[in-house]
Amino acid sequence: MSRDNRSRAPKKNTISLQLEKVLDTLQTTEEGSEEEDSYRQGSLFEMATKGDKEEKEVKQLLLDMNATINITLEKMQSMESHMETSMEKLSQKIDNTCSELKELKKQNKEFDKRLKSECVRIENDYNKKFKGVKDDFGKLDEIMEEMEKEIKEIVSEIKSLKQSQKTEEEKLGRMTDKCLDLESRTRRYNLRILGVKEGREGHESQACTFVTDLLKDVFELSEEPRIDVANRVGYVAQGKKYSRQIIVKFRDISSVEFILKKIIHGKKLTYRGDNLRIFRDYSPEVVQKMRLFTPARHTLRDVPGVRYGIYFPGKMKISYNGVERSFAVPGKALNYAEDIVKKTSGQAADKEED
Repeated sequence: MSRDNRSRAPKKNTISLQLEKVLDTLQTTEEGSEEEDSYRQGSLFEMATKGDKEEKEVKQLLLDMNATINITLEKMQSMESHMETSMEKLSQKIDNTCSELKELKKQNKEFDKRLKSECVRIENDYNKKFKGVKDDFGKLDEIMEEMEKEIKEIVSEIKSLKQSQKTEEEKLGRMTDKCLDLESRTRRYNLRILGVKEGREGHESQACTFVTDLLKDVFELSEEPRIDVANRVGYVAQGKKYSRQIIVKFRDISSVEFILKKIIHGKKLTYRGDNLRIFRDYSPEVVQKMRLFTPARHTLRDVPGVRYGIYFPGKMKISYNGVERSFAVPGKALNYAEDIVKKTSGQAADKEED
């Protein structure tokens, strides 16, 4: 038995002695009460009888209490023994844990030593291997500085080249405009004829004579127009049937203008059953500019009281209510044409209401 069990055993004996003392005191009290009862009479006898019953009940209660205390002490002893066993097991576990912790500390120390030695080795290897790399980086820095200087020089040269290129582009634009103007001036002597059946003119050497007869017959001319050259342009692909255009070069501009004045808009030109169309010979660049005004022309095609035309070098003139306006931008011409259509449609609606 442990020291705690030994210290608790005397406590149990002390409690038993105290209970015995209490019982002796009650017995003494009972004897004294019996001596006093001998001197009492009547009602005192009845009271003594009741006192005996109460004393018996108290004694029984004390006996029960003593039994309960003994049972409680036994349970406490068993609990104490169980706790001692648990404490011993817990102490053993704690000892085992402490030993494990000591072992882990030793392992950690060994690991720290190995880690430090490995870090030192890696650092030494790094310094040995990358010493040359560091030197190379230093050289690269010098090279980068030189390259930055060269790049700055190149950028300044590029700026100057861009400025000179801009100047050259402006010159080229002016030259292109001049070439286009010269080409257009030479084309002023030309007219294009569409719709003449392929081969109707016969041999190429007979083209001038054929075109002279054609113009004289179509426009009922009294004199033959003065023509220098007439020939077809383009080539005929095999398996396809269509008529190439005929370009006619006149000797003077007055003959060209005379023919153009004879053309009445809306009147069909025919020759030997062929439907003809005759118009000026413009360069491809001018033709492309003029085609951009096609939406505006289509918008104004059936509008009454409006006159319009497309002129060199790619402008459109619109005359409405005695006011003539010229447009070099196709979008503005289309907007103006749409406004005219709205006005004329509104006026037509007002007349119908009236």
